[in-house]
Amino acid sequence: MMARWVDFCLHVGLFLIRTTVISADSGCSLRRTSYDKRGFVADIGSDYAALLESQSVVSLFECVRYVERRRTFQWFIYNPVDNLCISSTCWAMPIQFVGVSNNILYRKGELTIPQSCSDVKKTDPTATDGEYWIYPDAPTFLGCPTKIYCHDMASGSPREYVSLTVTNTGEYPGVQDLICKDIENTITGRVTNFSKIRVDVKVMEVNKTDHTFATGTGAYGEAEDCYSQANRGCGPKGNFQVDTNGTGMLVDPEQTWNGFGYKPHTPSVMRSADGVQIDLLCGGGCGGCRPVGPLKLHKNFQEVIPQENAASVTKG
Repeated sequence: MMARWVDFCLHVGLFLIRTTVISADSGCSLRRTSYDKRGFVADIGSDYAALLESQSVVSLFECVRYVERRRTFQWFIYNPVDNLCISSTCWAMPIQFVGVSNNILYRKGELTIPQSCSDVKKTDPTATDGEYWIYPDAPTFLGCPTKIYCHDMASGSPREYVSLTVTNTGEYPGVQDLICKDIENTITGRVTNFSKIRVDVKVMEVNKTDHTFATGTGAYGEAEDCYSQANRGCGPKGNFQVDTNGTGMLVDPEQTWNGFGYKPHTPSVMRSADGVQIDLLCGGGCGGCRPVGPLKLHKNFQEVIPQENAASVTKG
């Protein structure tokens, strides 16, 4: 009798704009999670198939229970004809709306996962500095779980960083041969090492001049020297190595670099096939190269970061 009563409550709810999903071991009075019924949708498509989890030959109620047990899931699609349940940990995945379809999309009334370190702190006031799963709404991240280091959590304004598994290094060499006469003079050089880089999680833009987790004073993703003028036949020697392997991210594949300073050399930008490594070789007399526009990160959907590498915090 209880199962019929719950099933009745659930199916009545499906006709509402705001659908209330109810626990199987409760009466209608115990409401757990609200979903907004958004209408009819098409298949998400093969581009994001690897990000989806699906259950076949299940009832709508079983689909709901499946999603509820995965607290980071924020939506699901149910096809009552094929009895198919589809969902994902990526809450901002693009879904195409069409006319009539058997696929019906349901979303939670509000997000229960953090989009920033401030959200983590609000959800868990005892949270300390460390690695957390954040779900950025930056377009290239699709709201997918992303490992972010939350710094200064004891303050009212925690900051977000990406922990680099390989130190990213820039070298401004301490030698000079401005007109390429094979006579090198010693000048003041510097080496800058980054172990973490600060990001704006709303757009996943790198703050190139934040040195909280860096030694040296050089900007992230910039290479420069004062070795030689362009077109003199020697140099450049300024270099920077970007390496995001192990972060689940990579620099925007369309990112370009421009020369700056006095008679800069044409930037040499070498990318690995998977896009996680970028070697810059730039310079001038004095000069170098820097990113054109903001330096943004993209989600690397080819790399899977183990769940245990960061803490998960959810509301409710």
